[in-house]
Amino acid sequence: MIQNIKELTLRHVSDNSVKYFFLLLCFVTGIAAGALFVNALPAEKSDELMRVISGFCTGISDGEVRAPETFRASLSNNLRSAAILYLCAMSVYLLPVIYLHMTAKGFVIGFTVGFMSLFFAGKGFLFVLVSVLPQSIVLLPATMLLSVLALNFSLKKIRASKNAFLKGDKRRELLKFTYMTLGVCAVMLVSALIDAFVIPVFVKSVSGLF
Repeated sequence: MIQNIKELTLRHVSDNSVKYFFLLLCFVTGIAAGALFVNALPAEKSDELMRVISGFCTGISDGEVRAPETFRASLSNNLRSAAILYLCAMSVYLLPVIYLHMTAKGFVIGFTVGFMSLFFAGKGFLFVLVSVLPQSIVLLPATMLLSVLALNFSLKKIRASKNAFLKGDKRRELLKFTYMTLGVCAVMLVSALIDAFVIPVFVKSVSGLF
């Protein structure tokens, strides 16, 4: 079974390599833009962010951050992201939003890494490593997968609208895409669990540095 899953995954990535390339390019572009934006941030905004980060670390150390609330907030954000991609798949005019969405994801990570590294040096990079990387390992591949599924579904809709023979498959493809989206949402739930119950443990171990 594991071998079959591996073969299906490799075939899927191979068949959609161009889409994954451009999504990855958008993500990397977003990271670069986010890192560069740090230098344009006004001094008062930088000071405010530093106070927020220090307060967050203090709250982690004192046990003030509650896992259930963090889980709900994280899951809500993840599901909102999935809903955006699902809706984008319903219209060809919204396809560019899929790429913009991935660019925005990269921008947030790039800004976070750039800000923490610039103002906290090695300590900031360590903080990002333990607070962003664990959930990103799960969330980013899931988001990219759903982006490709959304692109494929929308392109199939276009072909079906031009070919009367394919119109009967539209409902089946919609159900298939919906089930796959729900599967990706389940993976995003795992990411939210990591964000709520694993990351605070890691952050607490380095919070004393701030």
